[in-house]
Amino acid sequence: MQPSAKVELEVLGDQIAEMAAHIDAAMHRLLTAIREFDQANGWYAQGALSCAHWLTWRIGWDLRTSLNAARTEIGTARRTEPSGTARRTDSRGTGACIDFRGTAPGLRK
Repeated sequence: MQPSAKVELEVLGDQIAEMAAHIDAAMHRLLTAIREFDQANGWYAQGALSCAHWLTWRIGWDLRTSLNAARTEIGTARRTEPSGTARRTDSRGTGACIDFRGTAPGLRK
């Protein structure tokens, strides 16, 4: 490999790492916003069955991706809240998007 090709690959590698950092930061902002939206029951106010259903409808994630986000990312923040706020109910008496099992109401088997 020629020295100039090696330098080009190092630059490309640096660019990839920088883009990945931007994606990671954007994903953190997105998940934070989704968590706030869920806590305010925004999905319910817009007629969705759950936060996962709303994500599927509104931003085009498939339901599996929406449930996975709820289970792994958003649910982690819920589980670290004081126990009195970790599981809320909406006006219908059903659970919010995420509970300790990390599933959306209406989708439990």
